[in-house]
Amino acid sequence: MGKYRVERYLSSGGFGNTYVVKNVEFDEIFAMKEFFMKGINEREQTMITHVSVSNPTNSEQFDQQRDKFKKEARRLRGLHNKHLVQVHDLFEENGTAYYVMDYVEGESLSALLKRTGQPLSEHETLRILSEVLEGLDEVHKQKIWHLDLKPGNIMLNGQGEAILIDFGASKQLMDSGTYATTTGAMCYTPGYAPAEQIDQNIERIGPWTDLYALGATLYNLVSRNTPPAISDLQEGDAAFSYPTSVSHNMRKLIQWMMSPSRQRRPQSISEVRQYLEKMPEAQFLRQSVSRPGSATQSRVVIGDGHCTQSGRTGNVGPARQPHYVWKKKKRMSSTAKTLIIVGVIFAVLIALLIAFVLVVSWMVDSAGGSEYYSY
Repeated sequence: MGKYRVERYLSSGGFGNTYVVKNVEFDEIFAMKEFFMKGINEREQTMITHVSVSNPTNSEQFDQQRDKFKKEARRLRGLHNKHLVQVHDLFEENGTAYYVMDYVEGESLSALLKRTGQPLSEHETLRILSEVLEGLDEVHKQKIWHLDLKPGNIMLNGQGEAILIDFGASKQLMDSGTYATTTGAMCYTPGYAPAEQIDQNIERIGPWTDLYALGATLYNLVSRNTPPAISDLQEGDAAFSYPTSVSHNMRKLIQWMMSPSRQRRPQSISEVRQYLEKMPEAQFLRQSVSRPGSATQSRVVIGDGHCTQSGRTGNVGPARQPHYVWKKKKRMSSTAKTLIIVGVIFAVLIALLIAFVLVVSWMVDSAGGSEYYSY
């Protein structure tokens, strides 16, 4: 595919396949997403890479969704934040479309919970929240709503930094007050979508829609429980089950963000930040850390981009706020500690050996001297 060579397959969703590719011109590794609709597309047997529409009656649907795929890439291309994916290229080839972005080994929050079998601490959850808010703030400033926030769409890179991925379900509000794309149903993930999204009421979605999903994400992270259904939220506190370690303020934040009524949720990211500023458990976030080059390219592995709607699975700067993170104390690894202990023991043994040799040498010299004088 021109300047890109496929190195290996990564994952698939209902609307695309993701690969690790190499730019042969610069010998650089990227992730590349291919538009491919399950049940609609197939690969022609005579042409290994060519993508075709299996049934001609689906050609119009394929063209519409491919245009949406390209708009997703262009939206991402215009976003620049350390906690967002960065798109570098977009092109059409093999009968379909592709976009290319940075790649790094990482782990989604859903994969982390599954691997550890434990919820995250409130402290770590708040740290991740602060980073997601920074990235999401950049998204919302461009009048883009993500519409599929969930643990599976938040990655942790090699440095443990949160990166928001998969904008396949996103919508952008234009200056005219209308949305860039209005064709097709809004995709969503059960448990992470509020009523206005489930009801497909595009006129009622906004920042509060993403904040509902973020609240559901927080609940899942601190409890490992599936977020309650919309109908269960009417029960109030009874709809949630928290570990005893979760503070009252954290519970209050989650249930505020997950309010069934969109008017009763926080209306903007700034409102959530104001709450965190007053939250004793989040005071460590107030310790500002300089982030040189924070607007540089993000490096992230692309998830498979699942969201569900009607039984289907699929995917898809203005002035910056100060970034607050938790300053972790650097702890010495167990390996380093072991090496230091072994080094100390070895040094002591060498010192003892040298002392022993000196004593023996002195004794030999003394004995020799006595024999000499005895003659």
